[in-house]
Amino acid sequence: MPMPERPDVPDVEIRASVKARELRFQARPEVSTHTEAEPGGEHASGSDRKNLPAQVTAGVTYHDIQLDFRLAARLTDPPPDSLTRLGLEPRPPAQPTPDPRPESSSQPAPVPAPAPDHQPPAEL
Repeated sequence: MPMPERPDVPDVEIRASVKARELRFQARPEVSTHTEAEPGGEHASGSDRKNLPAQVTAGVTYHDIQLDFRLAARLTDPPPDSLTRLGLEPRPPAQPTPDPRPESSSQPAPVPAPAPDHQPPAEL
């Protein structure tokens, strides 16, 4: 399975790359991956291979191999019923934050003048 391009802006992403001049398997490996984004989301995993087939053969020596793997997940807004199934309450929509400045003040606050770089010595 080729390395996925989506999700293109994941919330979680794991990438790994392996290179070897020679690689030989004594037995055919059993490999599996599982990705999930719950509640609601998209996820994918896969790899790009150079000189290494998707199904390797025991006893064969592979030369100049490279394996690039990507696992990615992005959370989306979950459907309301999924939150209920998990025993969670949906969040109310965000309310705008009120402006803390008084409404009558349309002028910006004065900025104090910077302190001089050099102070004369104090008199004794």
